[in-house]
Amino acid sequence: DMSFDGIIPAVKSGQVDLGIAAFTKTPERAEEIDFSDLYEKSAQLLIVKAGNADLYSTKESLAGQKVGAQKGTIQSQLIQTALPDSELFELEKYPALALEVQNGNIAGLVVDQAVGESLIATSNGGLEVSNFAFTSEEASFGKAVVAAKGSEDLLAEVNTVIDQVVNDLMNIKGYTRTQAQNLVYSGGLSIYTTQDARIQSILDEEYADPSNYPDYVQYALDYALTVKNPQGEEVNYSKEMLKLYFQNEDPEFDLLFDSQEEGQEYVDRYKASILADGSTVVAERVSFAPQPQSSMSVIDQHTGYVKAIIGGRGEKTASLTLNRATDTTRQPGSTFKILSTYAPALNEKGMTLATTFEDEPYNYPDGSPVNNASKSYGGTTTIRKAIQNSVNVVAVKCLEEVTPQLGLQYLDNFGFTTLAHGTEADRDANGTVWTDANLPLALGGLTHGVTNVELCAAYAAIANSGNYIEPIYYTKILDHNGNVLIEKNSAGRSVIKESTAWLLTSAMEDVVTQGTGTACQLDNMTVAGKTGTTDAYNDLWFVGYTPYYTCAVWSGYDNNEKLPEDARNFHKNLWKKVMTRIHEGLEDRDFDMPASVDKISVCEETGLLPRAGCPVITEYFDIGDIPTDYCDQHFYGDDESGMQEYTTEEEIYNPEPTPDPNNPNGDNTGDNTGDNTGDNTGDNTGDNTGGNTGDNTGDNTGDNTGDTGGGDAGGGDTGGGDTGGDTGGGDAGYTEE
Repeated sequence: DMSFDGIIPAVKSGQVDLGIAAFTKTPERAEEIDFSDLYEKSAQLLIVKAGNADLYSTKESLAGQKVGAQKGTIQSQLIQTALPDSELFELEKYPALALEVQNGNIAGLVVDQAVGESLIATSNGGLEVSNFAFTSEEASFGKAVVAAKGSEDLLAEVNTVIDQVVNDLMNIKGYTRTQAQNLVYSGGLSIYTTQDARIQSILDEEYADPSNYPDYVQYALDYALTVKNPQGEEVNYSKEMLKLYFQNEDPEFDLLFDSQEEGQEYVDRYKASILADGSTVVAERVSFAPQPQSSMSVIDQHTGYVKAIIGGRGEKTASLTLNRATDTTRQPGSTFKILSTYAPALNEKGMTLATTFEDEPYNYPDGSPVNNASKSYGGTTTIRKAIQNSVNVVAVKCLEEVTPQLGLQYLDNFGFTTLAHGTEADRDANGTVWTDANLPLALGGLTHGVTNVELCAAYAAIANSGNYIEPIYYTKILDHNGNVLIEKNSAGRSVIKESTAWLLTSAMEDVVTQGTGTACQLDNMTVAGKTGTTDAYNDLWFVGYTPYYTCAVWSGYDNNEKLPEDARNFHKNLWKKVMTRIHEGLEDRDFDMPASVDKISVCEETGLLPRAGCPVITEYFDIGDIPTDYCDQHFYGDDESGMQEYTTEEEIYNPEPTPDPNNPNGDNTGDNTGDNTGDNTGDNTGDNTGGNTGDNTGDNTGDNTGDTGGGDAGGGDTGGGDTGGDTGGGDAGYTEE
């Protein structure tokens, strides 16, 4: 029984286990250890095996400063995780701390800062995952990302890379899945990943900060149990079976607990009931995930490189922990208005940002109402204003003209792989064939939902001038001889015209400056983006981009419960914090307007060239869609005084006057109505409600207020998923932010 004072002598004399035992009893005295006074290997082993690996995670920690303090500098090394029979290694090649991960076939991670890529290296013919190590430019010491046994999102990212490698070996090289997996894990491959360690560390740090989440935290139980019954048979039990068991007592039981201890009590009770007949435990898995949850992905839109990804908050306790950014499908809400509706409308249906629809009471084909989030209607509304304030009625009316079938085609081109097309593959266990080619598609009402990374990649296509690039997790694979086996490139495909992409970007800049996304403004960079909120607040999104990066953030409960009112804005705060840090030191610049776009004044209510009496706005157009007809809805005056010249950079429009068929004599009717209604409804209401209120009030209350008024908070996706995918009745009640 060694005292704390005996730790250092014990370690120095080689009695590491005795030292660990003593340290474990008094971990609160960790800061008293002078690490420079210990052999590095023993010190690292001591502190990590004692369960204090987190001391390496921040530069402020004593361990982070003292480990490797030889001659006042940090040595290149791998920090051993708390796994049995493991060794410590030094890597002189890489000027950073790195964390070795030995779990199954995954051996270690290192980043080659010189080339800016992460190397998945090989060792003894097995796979060694190299990543997440980095140096700090501001300090003389490095920072290690702790990922032991999947304790951070390291292994989730590694698994995503491996999945793509296995799929590519099958699809490109013709291997079977077993052959591909064997090659990956024991074929001596070297794989270069696209991850940026600096950006990944920003995500990790922000997601690990409790202050970025609502104060009230619940814990969702994930449970699996295998027992051997008295007859010698193995029987499996799941969390769903546990839920049903306790719903006999409490119909509202939902696997959510106020503490992990409370959840464990239910687990113990359930297990005791199973073992009461003499069954014995073969295997058991218990884990708790803090709720609400969130996921985030960051893509360089110019290359398609996935720079960072995080699958959730909270400690991961297994190497195959759920990655909500890549493995989970959720309803996308109003983020789909841009992709399913307005992109095809502007790209090939002759509509413009000045095209108007009547925002008024409106029904789906089965008679169910289309509800706006604001529970009100704005009258004549341009597509730009409808995007800015996330107006549901306008989106549904617009998709009706575009057709849901064309909208679904565009979504396929934007890279989504989880949509239902009404084919045999979409038949469920009950024989029902599902399709997403319905009007609720405009509001994100889907059969299955989408993944975070695919939604991020779709918006990255808009940010990349309309060119879609499939998300890339690695750049090349080398065989054991160093020969290139597969090389990925950033070749993409054009989904929308460059002009369409820029026009959508322009409208989504308004979302951030004065619409439903004001909470996501960056002080150091121009932003365009779109909010998404399902009607019952089950899913909340913001997908936005700068001239450099595209980032998608989701928040919600794993069990699809409604988010409480004070938890409806933290995802925007996460997005803002992460993107602010990512863009530090980068030049703020605008999105480059292509030569195929021009600016002209038009009538706000018709989108046509204005005459006297028209409420006038200035709008951007694809040069092929610039209107040539004059408005016929307002008073013009006499022929000479009613005509005005409206100039673009390239030509002057001054055609002969067109008589107003409803008012050939040109009296004063409609002058005041057109002017006042157009201005107040289109401009002031949208801006003040969606922007100012939300902006001034703040993150929690303010954003809810701004979102509600502008169209972001109260709408949502009724039935969004299974019901949303149906053809008529099921999707008709779908509303969104």
